[in-house]
Amino acid sequence: MDFIDSLSSYYDSPFLENLSSALRKEPTHCLFLNPCKMSEEAFSSLYPKVRKHPLVRGAFYYDKAEYDLGKSFFHDVGAFYIQDGSSMLPGYFLSKYLHEGSLILDYCSSPGGKSIDCAFMNPSSCILSNDLSHPRQLITSKNIERLGLGNLSIVSGDLAKAKGWLEGKFDAIILDAPCSGSAMMRKNEEAEADWNMGKVLAQAKIQKELLDLAFRFLNFGGYVMYSTCSFSYEEDEGVILDFLARHEDAEIVPLPVSDGLYCHPSLPGSLHAFPHLFEGEGQFLCLIKKKGYPFHSTPSWKTDKEAERLCKGFGIEIPSGFQALIKGDSLYLEPENLGFASSLPLSLIRLGIKALDLSKPSNPIPDLHYARTLQAPACIPLNIEEAKKYLRGEAFPLKGPSGFAVVSYFGLPLGYVKIAGGIAKNHYPKGLRRDYGLPSFSN
Repeated sequence: MDFIDSLSSYYDSPFLENLSSALRKEPTHCLFLNPCKMSEEAFSSLYPKVRKHPLVRGAFYYDKAEYDLGKSFFHDVGAFYIQDGSSMLPGYFLSKYLHEGSLILDYCSSPGGKSIDCAFMNPSSCILSNDLSHPRQLITSKNIERLGLGNLSIVSGDLAKAKGWLEGKFDAIILDAPCSGSAMMRKNEEAEADWNMGKVLAQAKIQKELLDLAFRFLNFGGYVMYSTCSFSYEEDEGVILDFLARHEDAEIVPLPVSDGLYCHPSLPGSLHAFPHLFEGEGQFLCLIKKKGYPFHSTPSWKTDKEAERLCKGFGIEIPSGFQALIKGDSLYLEPENLGFASSLPLSLIRLGIKALDLSKPSNPIPDLHYARTLQAPACIPLNIEEAKKYLRGEAFPLKGPSGFAVVSYFGLPLGYVKIAGGIAKNHYPKGLRRDYGLPSFSN
């Protein structure tokens, strides 16, 4: 049985012909602006031929042949995150049900797109971003660092081993479940060759187990956003209907059908973004609420005097609602509501904002992540030639008080220098150094 034939029990022939035709077309390209770094107006003036996403504010479609934005200066300094336009929908719809300070779990997060969506749309939220794959979570960590986001902690491991810590913990959970990946067929030729019905059924079994566990981690009155990048009924509507039949304390929160979005009649309130109807690679999503009234415990607050002393010495401000702590060879600024993350039986990758590298205790080095969280007024602005030298990893003359400082260009923080004798010694990470064609900008 091939992929299209597997859907014939659920969709009519014209629908499947249009879907099949869409899967033979080129993939689409979309991005989500970092609201702390670039406005829609500024972005549109730089790239006038982009098109706005129909639902997500700050998201734009673009032609990669015209604008190869993944290789641009603005991408590398965190002005936006490149993401499929339909993959943004779970975070977009979930954000409407979040409150100030919501505690969110992104269950299977790598490479971090849906965690990033929530951080962009709900900056007061606190997000625990987990994935079973440690190498893939290192990619998530790099994305969070590049974008300068601080309201996330990144871990890796089997959350079933953390049931005692996470039971009833979260206000909202994103479960972008591992799946057979039929929505990846336009981007990856191997996805179609790798697809088979046995894989669909095996993934559906795993999805049901993950959804059961995610629901245990949910506070009363909280929400699970279930999504997949599969078009298969067995992994989408079938998983939800099975779950609802076994959980009387769960109910669907209907998502609104709008232009380009489709709801299968067997599961009112759920949505599909099929590529022949909605510009994107494809997504299924369904929002589930846990009945009852929420309860919240008071987070524990740890005071790390040595961490606070180091922050003061390096001019690192501890944001409201964060705490400074030393973990391993790093100093972090960790969101108070995520203070439990360092106690979990999981691999810890990033606890909030990494502020200092302490691998050489006698010579602490400020970290790029903290620099990227800053706003332009806290930075030394560079002219275009200085910025080019910085991004190439070169030293250059720069006026300013001696010591570490963060430099910026185009109003965007770049990273650290250490000024001594009017010369800025470069602390831009070697792996990021490039020779950019920078846009002209007058400071």
